[in-house]
Amino acid sequence: MAITAWLSAVNPPEWHVRHLLEPICREGRLASMGTTSEYEQMIESAGLELVCFQSLRRQVRKTWSICARRAVTGILTRSDYRKFLIQRPTSNWIFFLTLWRLMLAYRLGVMDYGLFVARRPLLPE
Repeated sequence: MAITAWLSAVNPPEWHVRHLLEPICREGRLASMGTTSEYEQMIESAGLELVCFQSLRRQVRKTWSICARRAVTGILTRSDYRKFLIQRPTSNWIFFLTLWRLMLAYRLGVMDYGLFVARRPLLPE
């Protein structure tokens, strides 16, 4: 089994929780954001064994910078982008604002994006 997930740092400062993690969860329609160890515990409690974990933060961080750059360029140069944001301001503006929160959260190390690989334990022969 393989799972990828947005992850929270362990015990992040209250400022990071209030201004980054909670709004990202709310705006992204996420119930919460677990930590690496919480996911490891869930995998174990499901009767699986963790084969490996890999942080993909560096690769994913680049994605949000590209998205933000394209969004700003689109807003400045294309009227259809501006119309799109104005016609549906709540969901589209929220996503636009969330881009900046995501970039900052990754840069500050308060968020990670991880790949968990697990399997059912091998039965003894």
